[in-house]
Amino acid sequence: MKKRIILANDHVGIDLHSIITFLNECCSYFTFEKYVGDIDIEDTVITPETFKKLGLKRSDDVNLIMVFTDKQYYNNYYFETYGGVIITSFFSWEYLTTLPKNNGAAYFIVDLLTLKIDPTFRHSIDDVSKPECMFDFLTDKRGIDSSMRASLICPRCNNRIKKAINTADENQAFEDIKKLLNEIGNASKWDSDIILYWEKKSLGQKNVKKSVFISYSHADTEWLKRVKVHLKPLERESLIEIWEDTRIQTGDHWKSEIQRALEKSHAAILLVSADFLASDFIIENELPQLLQLAQDHGTRIFQLIISPCCFNETEQLAQFQAVNSVSKTLIEMDRGGQERLLLQLALDIIAHAKKGG
Repeated sequence: MKKRIILANDHVGIDLHSIITFLNECCSYFTFEKYVGDIDIEDTVITPETFKKLGLKRSDDVNLIMVFTDKQYYNNYYFETYGGVIITSFFSWEYLTTLPKNNGAAYFIVDLLTLKIDPTFRHSIDDVSKPECMFDFLTDKRGIDSSMRASLICPRCNNRIKKAINTADENQAFEDIKKLLNEIGNASKWDSDIILYWEKKSLGQKNVKKSVFISYSHADTEWLKRVKVHLKPLERESLIEIWEDTRIQTGDHWKSEIQRALEKSHAAILLVSADFLASDFIIENELPQLLQLAQDHGTRIFQLIISPCCFNETEQLAQFQAVNSVSKTLIEMDRGGQERLLLQLALDIIAHAKKGG
């Protein structure tokens, strides 16, 4: 289940709408929304009482509520958390860095999301100061400048997080965090506003087709054909380019062709069935590469369960959310249900392609 983050602005000079758009385009696990209503922090200095006066309460389906303000904390912190509500202070920002507040807002969001995975350690509290790592406590607040420009997690902290990750959800959350840090660092190190940087990048990617690799058993060829029918409008609009092994020509080195197609894929569709799971080539060659690409480059994996099979018992696959469940496989649906599920797959691919992922 995606984690909802609610963002609110107490009269700070940030482009919250564009920040939310940027975050949602980058993330597949977290989803960001703007707070509905007005936020007005009346206190000139933020204390624990300020949180009570705001009256914000986090519901069960909301992971965090984050409020940005220019007001100063009583302890001069950047942020504190009470009951799932965070107030982030940009007090004296212009004396701490030349980077825009938009970059700071994005960075603080990632900082807090990372702390949700591992809140056990901070440099300069438990260790020497290391402002180039986002796990630095920033006792010297001027370290925020180098922190944003680096936007990295030091090797020791990275290893600690990997050990702390226990679920597929936590792994996907960390993938979103890594993607966001790369974007923030790329913009900040060249003094670019993260919003302007992302807009230029999106324009450059606008007409680039996203390659979609389809992995399937030849026993399920009829389902491959039906999936391609639903994806045909996306090909026609140049949103995606589909690759599956029927494209291999006589005389081609088929293993090399598949390798190249895997490496350039932005997304993969797996047509999972008992025949799929029985294929030694798929399990030993295609699947490990796809999982590595998903981990290293954010390749999105869409799994469509064709027929009853040992999906849940196959750990490599079960860590990724499927389009449908083993209890609702395609062959067990009526024609209308099958077509609606294939339509949902196509809509998910459209959303992913338009995100530039």
